[in-house]
Amino acid sequence: MKLVFKSFTLMAFFLLSNHVLSESTEGKVSVLRATSDSTQHPVENRNVLLLKLDTPFHENCPWVMIKSNNDYFVSTILSAQSQNKTVKIWYDEVNKIAGVCEAYTVEMK
Repeated sequence: MKLVFKSFTLMAFFLLSNHVLSESTEGKVSVLRATSDSTQHPVENRNVLLLKLDTPFHENCPWVMIKSNNDYFVSTILSAQSQNKTVKIWYDEVNKIAGVCEAYTVEMK
């Protein structure tokens, strides 16, 4: 019984912590900015796509970043923008770069 309770408590803590650290925002793409990010390694820049929606993201995240190796995410964003469709973006509230949060899921509506 104690093992079941401990397992349940651990799982509840994990699910709650994931919910607290993630946020979602829905809107239309208003700004796309392609840039390079050298925060990971001073010599190795990586290209990233930053975006804003017409609805503000979390207060600590004026911008949301899409990694350069996420072609499906980028193509969904570009498709939504070209069709003037709404997207819902889930992102991590804990930003590694000041003012930029990392997106991990997109849904085109």
